[in-house]
Amino acid sequence: MNAKDDQKYVNLLNGLTNQMKDKRGRDKDNRPTNSKIQWGAARKCINLLARTIVYNGFIWNQYQFSIEDFTNMRMMDRLELPLDSYSVKGLFQDCKEHKIKIPEQSLIKDFTVKALSPSKSRKLQAVALQVAKARNTCRIHLDIIYWRNNKD
Repeated sequence: MNAKDDQKYVNLLNGLTNQMKDKRGRDKDNRPTNSKIQWGAARKCINLLARTIVYNGFIWNQYQFSIEDFTNMRMMDRLELPLDSYSVKGLFQDCKEHKIKIPEQSLIKDFTVKALSPSKSRKLQAVALQVAKARNTCRIHLDIIYWRNNKD
């Protein structure tokens, strides 16, 4: 992957996350609330949006994306794992299975989306990248794997 393009994508994610952060949340009836969107929730939403774009054929047709846009430019490798309790639990299990070292146990043990910071996110995304390589997939696909494994 091209480091310059990687940084451009990270900058885009950071910009979108920061635009969403601190906006007023919405209740189940889509009415504004007094609570503000935390950084972790904003980042998860942005990553879910990116995943939706990748998985949506209508968007591909509408904006004339091709598979080469993702394979030649290695976009799939840049997409992050949307972090939540399911994905972090899955990362922990995969780290044990694939003998991948977690840099700080507190990243897993004390995880909450509300407390997710840019620093913690970067560390968890680095772990997710190692896990994805061990599983021979992309980080973004781990979300579906972990969510399905945690369904009641």
